[in-house]
Amino acid sequence: IKEVEPFLDGWLEPMIDQKLLKKASGRKLLLSSSPDFLVGPIAERLGIDEWRASEYAVDKEGIFCEITKVVDGASKWEFTQMAAGGNPICAYSDSEEDRALLENADVVYLIRASRRLKKMAKENGWQI
Repeated sequence: IKEVEPFLDGWLEPMIDQKLLKKASGRKLLLSSSPDFLVGPIAERLGIDEWRASEYAVDKEGIFCEITKVVDGASKWEFTQMAAGGNPICAYSDSEEDRALLENADVVYLIRASRRLKKMAKENGWQI
């Protein structure tokens, strides 16, 4: 999609917290319920080789016609657990939908946390 790169130029770069990126070490995964046609280019810009995102099908005219796979919080946890292979897991999230991942990660950083997510952070000792 030709609009993705200009969109990311104006939206993604100002939102990147370089300090957080530098803190992350080891294997990096980007797991998102956002569309794969956005998440792939974001992962590339962040230097992340492994990513998973919700998949959208297009019809013969190239128009989105259905969501064929949703990456939800539970599937994020399942994939992370498999990918980590017993190594510690550090999770970054901005969504309470990621609860399964957040509750099972060794270290959690919340980004742009909602009021509900801030409450969860306080209850669980997560960093905001």
